[in-house]
Amino acid sequence: MIIKDACSTPDIFHVFRAGEYLAHFNDLERRLAQTFHGIVRRELPEHLERIDRLNSEPSYTGMCATHDFCDTNMLMAEAFERVVGRESDVSAHVDVALWNKAWNVAKLVGFNKEWN
Repeated sequence: MIIKDACSTPDIFHVFRAGEYLAHFNDLERRLAQTFHGIVRRELPEHLERIDRLNSEPSYTGMCATHDFCDTNMLMAEAFERVVGRESDVSAHVDVALWNKAWNVAKLVGFNKEWN
């Protein structure tokens, strides 16, 4: 599977094989991303194809189409508590960085497919 990784500049893309891309993340980031991915699949099954299609559009760079269908911050909060064992602290840089990195990984993998 090939995925695009949006760099800090929205119009620059690097193409990675999913396995190579995910190898750059630590176990906690990977587990949080996988848990979030599963929760989104559980809560929004009828929208997954559209979410992935929208997420591939340039207008969604830096955003996630899951927000078009529900408050997915609540879904990530559920995943965060399940994986990290506590609520996230939005004032803590490390929590915000973990939250964002895991979200981006889940988005890049795509919600309309099983996590391998």
